[in-house]
Amino acid sequence: MKSVRFVSVMAVVILTTAALHAAEAADPPGMSADAPWLKEQWPQARALVWARPGTGDSPLTRSNWTEYPSAADYAAGKQGRPASSPPDANTDLVLPDAPDGQSYIVGFFDGGRRHDAYNDPPRLFCRHITIGTGAGLDGGAGSSRGRTVFSSHPNLDAALEIRGNVTVKDGGYIYGQFVFAGGRHTFFRIDNSPEPLGTDLTVRKAGNASVTLLARRLDLAMGVTVDSGRLVLSPASHLRFGATRDARVSLGKMRENRMQEIAKADIRESYVYVRKGAALEMQAGSSIGRVKVPDNPVADLRIEGLLQIGKGEPAVIELGMAKGDGRFLSQHGGLYIRPTAEVRNFGKLSITAYNGDANDAAADTGVSIFLEKAVDLGDVSIDYLRAGGVVAWDPQAARASLAKATFGPHCAAKGAALFSRLDLVDFQGGMGTVEFVDGLTTDCRILFPHAGRLMLRSKGNRTAQSFDLKSVCAVTIDGRRTEFNAKRPLTAQEQEFRKPNALWGDVPGEGQVGNYASQQWDEARLLIWRRPGETGSRFVGPNWLGARGIPLFESPMDVDPDIDILLPAARDAYSVTGYGPGGMSRPVPTRHVTIEYNAEYGSSFDVRGNMWMKHGSGIRGRQLGCFNNEEPNVHRFMRFDGKRLNKGGRRDAPPFVDSEDYTTSQWGSYQTGKDSTLEVIGKIRGAADHSRAHGAGTLIMSENSFLTEGERSAFSIVPGATVVLLQDARIGHETTMQQDICKASVWVAGTLMIGLPERPITRDMLFPVAGVTKGHISRDPAEGGRTAGVSFLLGKQGHMVIHSADPAKARVIFKLHDSEKAKARGKRYGNPQGIALYFAGKAELNGVVFDNCYEGGIMVSPETRATWKNVFYGEHNLAEADKLYWSLGE
Repeated sequence: MKSVRFVSVMAVVILTTAALHAAEAADPPGMSADAPWLKEQWPQARALVWARPGTGDSPLTRSNWTEYPSAADYAAGKQGRPASSPPDANTDLVLPDAPDGQSYIVGFFDGGRRHDAYNDPPRLFCRHITIGTGAGLDGGAGSSRGRTVFSSHPNLDAALEIRGNVTVKDGGYIYGQFVFAGGRHTFFRIDNSPEPLGTDLTVRKAGNASVTLLARRLDLAMGVTVDSGRLVLSPASHLRFGATRDARVSLGKMRENRMQEIAKADIRESYVYVRKGAALEMQAGSSIGRVKVPDNPVADLRIEGLLQIGKGEPAVIELGMAKGDGRFLSQHGGLYIRPTAEVRNFGKLSITAYNGDANDAAADTGVSIFLEKAVDLGDVSIDYLRAGGVVAWDPQAARASLAKATFGPHCAAKGAALFSRLDLVDFQGGMGTVEFVDGLTTDCRILFPHAGRLMLRSKGNRTAQSFDLKSVCAVTIDGRRTEFNAKRPLTAQEQEFRKPNALWGDVPGEGQVGNYASQQWDEARLLIWRRPGETGSRFVGPNWLGARGIPLFESPMDVDPDIDILLPAARDAYSVTGYGPGGMSRPVPTRHVTIEYNAEYGSSFDVRGNMWMKHGSGIRGRQLGCFNNEEPNVHRFMRFDGKRLNKGGRRDAPPFVDSEDYTTSQWGSYQTGKDSTLEVIGKIRGAADHSRAHGAGTLIMSENSFLTEGERSAFSIVPGATVVLLQDARIGHETTMQQDICKASVWVAGTLMIGLPERPITRDMLFPVAGVTKGHISRDPAEGGRTAGVSFLLGKQGHMVIHSADPAKARVIFKLHDSEKAKARGKRYGNPQGIALYFAGKAELNGVVFDNCYEGGIMVSPETRATWKNVFYGEHNLAEADKLYWSLGE
């Protein structure tokens, strides 16, 4: 039989550049001569050879490469020329041996930005790669001021898409997010590397094409995903995952932990995922398993496609020997055979613990195998299995399918005691009616009971919420009635709890326009917090349940913005937080969000649908808190019922704070699309610093609603935006003075409407603003969110109009804030005696009262003033009526 060496050498003569890579290295142990990649014939392609061996730099700069018509021409010693362009998908890369021991790193990490493996294209493309002794190709390395710097988290490492073969010679290394693509069979070979490490490994091969791992050891900081095609572990190859950033730390290649850089990391679960239609093939003597025990619940292997075991010595799967209740995705570790999975065992398989020792498994400690369908694992030995560790819908069928299995001496039990039933929600939900114990009923989409509450979704998919099961008498779905509790009067506590909240947040109440009630939304994915009362990261998939009550393997946060969130009420306060890949500066997008009693959501957020904060809930926005949706003809609401939970879920006395004193974020952004509305219902301090209304639609402040910003800036209505204040609604921070340079309370560069033609104000309505010390009054204020020197600024592009049922009696009253709260807040910055109002734009005032104004404190052109009607003056002005005006343009 011909050796692999002979086949490879012949390939150099007969075939192409790919054969160069096969010929340069020693035979891998146990490699078959009929390996599929040996049969591939590659067309000639240009080769780029690193022009400065011993000196590192970026592979994306063409001047760093010497170009050859092919790798064979380079191997033959022919003359190259300066590269005409950087590498692309049809380029072979060669990093020659380091001269005289001068190792070098070719790095393609971009330290100035994050690398989103979900959405970003790879940073570097190529076909074949050959890396010589002392050379490194590193997706987590960059250059700064002439020195190499490394990323601070694996999720910041850049991706490399490879369409050919990879050969890493002894003493060389390759690191990064490896993406193997294309429609040909290829190999990934690492022999004696000082750093046998990568970030993660993704296979996206077309059809039945494969990539074969030829490595005695390859560790991955993160996980493995076989999207399509096949990943083949050659005999004696060992693939480990979940090494975390500690693997690079131990190599001295992680920069100091800087919070901002860590915050940019996309916190994803690291495990092996074989998607439907894809395959993981483990040949004789190969193994796959973890490096470290993860902190969060996560699977070890998730098989939705094919798991195939080759002939010969046993292939080994090492699972996490975890401690916990053993439920579906309730603790780390486990082999998950999904309903679409298939297993073909042509040899032997050993399933054991990667962190097992001489201790036996126990009822709550050991490895787990979840069979969502009973499959025959063939000749398999299983050890360190906890009691009930084989979890299936039908334990008897699972036991029958494992008739050929043997169980090792460290298993916690024997026989039937090793099997248990899969415990997932089996409640049959649907559109129906909920009947409460006091006789009240409501129609909605009924999902499932969980954590002592009933999960629900409203008609039109406008919001979700939960009800205390103790308050539910029965539910009726398609004529099926399910009883929960007998009818009875509500307790006093139940009555008090019901008062602050609407029955449904998407049903308009008195004083609201209610366009949102007619909006029909698609049935998007719904995420329900799995553990009400327990704090956790929103980026950990198993912390969430889907709309059918099944835990998630992966969190769709920052991957899919079209998701709805429900944080159910709980006895104990809890926080659902965590930064997305953009850190504090990039809000995580979602659609609808409902936050209930004792729950807090956030760190950063962008709610693109409806927001409902029930009594006793909280939200946290470290920087931007966005309610942005630029889609046309979309109507949304922001509803704030009752009081707010203290920040961070703290239960300090008092446990809840007034909503108008509660800050949702540092900066607030409220965007609407053309012919769209966003209606604010309730009171909230929307931002600690700056609030901004923008977009072509309308922000509606329903009656008695407040939306305020911080004391350093104006509430900004930018050009093109419209804000409507219904009766007794308010914008602008409650203080007598904003900072010591007298910032404005409101800046209008778009349109500000008081009332609507069809909903005019019907009684006097306050429009209080911050004061200005006399010496700071500006006669030419700069427009913007930080404008100073006036209390209110209607910019040159701005438009203000009052719709009053009776302009003589229902008036807008401009005055200085005079509440005790405003006085206490303003005391830090000075003691203003009055206000200054600047009307440069189109001001249609019919029914207005000016009070607390300085002499010359109403700045307006004579032409605009002449159009005003029903103008009245309060008793606290600082001059006679005619002296209050300052003529613009003079």
